[in-house]
Amino acid sequence: MKLWYASASPFVRKVLAAAHEIGIADQLEPVAAGTSPVKPNMELVADNPVGKIPALVSRDGDVLYDSSVICAYLDSLHEGQTLIPAEGPERFKALTLESLGDAIMDAAILARYEVTLRPDDKQWADWIDGLREGGKVIPMKRAAK
Repeated sequence: MKLWYASASPFVRKVLAAAHEIGIADQLEPVAAGTSPVKPNMELVADNPVGKIPALVSRDGDVLYDSSVICAYLDSLHEGQTLIPAEGPERFKALTLESLGDAIMDAAILARYEVTLRPDDKQWADWIDGLREGGKVIPMKRAAK
């Protein structure tokens, strides 16, 4: 299976960690895909119209993108205990933790893009601070039980 990747991507690292955890990392053929919001990789776009990494070309030639989708697919390819429980409260706890991890990675990437891709005179300090502070900026409220 071909995995479009960039070594600095936390979402790619998530996919690779999942593949290692379930014992199928050796079935992935990594293909470097230097890409950014301002300079898309057109070879990657040919497989993944979103133009983002990671993207996985499955054994059947289907293209999967978004790390959560790829991890779920990889998790379906092996016998034994799955990374995400199939049902019940534990499934939703695991999916919620995955979502939290994804949100942290999204914020980190957006903050990095702001300081590396945007010209200095166009950078927005409050935006960067908000991304870095996360839940401290927008307090999280728990639902009443």
